Amino acid sequence: MLVINFTINNLHCNQLQIYNITSKKMVNILQTTPTKITQSTSTASDAEIALKALTKHCRITGWRIFRALNTELKNNRAFTLQALTINPHLITEINLDFLNDYEIAAIVLQNCGNYLKAFSTEIRADYKLVKLAVSNYGDALRDADITLQNDYDLVLIATHFNGEILRDLGQQYYDDEAVILAAITSKDWNLQQMAKNFVLASSRLKNNRDFILQAISKNGYIYPFLNLEFQQDSDIICSAANTNLDIMIYVDNKLRIEQEIVQA
Repeated sequence: MLVINFTINNLHCNQLQIYNITSKKMVNILQTTPTKITQSTSTASDAEIALKALTKHCRITGWRIFRALNTELKNNRAFTLQALTINPHLITEINLDFLNDYEIAAIVLQNCGNYLKAFSTEIRADYKLVKLAVSNYGDALRDADITLQNDYDLVLIATHFNGEILRDLGQQYYDDEAVILAAITSKDWNLQQMAKNFVLASSRLKNNRDFILQAISKNGYIYPFLNLEFQQDSDIICSAANTNLDIMIYVDNKLRIEQEIVQA
């Protein structure tokens, strides 16, 4: 028997007793979105009912359902693993003792790297788990143990997802072609916004014509940040225009006319 106290639509229901209730009916009851669940006692079979409810509600009210569960169920590692598989965002509700659990961390971080900061120091110092986190959330690198924050492979992965993180890294990466290219073409960001990261490139890279041609073929919006010499280079202008014609507004009138004649 599952006993729950909760409030629905301002009507308080004392000890709603659910005996041999089906999972479907439990889901229908919980779908009412209780504003307050104050007490719950559970048997082993209630784990299945709770998981059904969590599956049904997931992110919307899943945290309320999980919070309502009794201590015994929330202290059950196997149940917690299943619940987090359904909804990794429940990490904020679980028993704190589980925040040092490798398997639990892996389940959460493989899709929600932003929760790396919630885990223990040991988890945040684990290379494989940090890699899982930054592979879907570049900013997670900021929450990794300091010993991993300058790991080259992790830096490259993180920058690929968010070039802005380059501003937090050491200047040794400003002279790295792969890192700069990742920073200006970050997967989850607007190219025009990411182009601003080109200003962080070292003088050597900013004066390397071959690198400029490679970079501008990936993001034409870096054109305004190029040295004047390269802004007047017809090959670079052409490559930038092929990437995005919008950059032609930054090209000198005379050069733009010449380029249009060539393209015609």
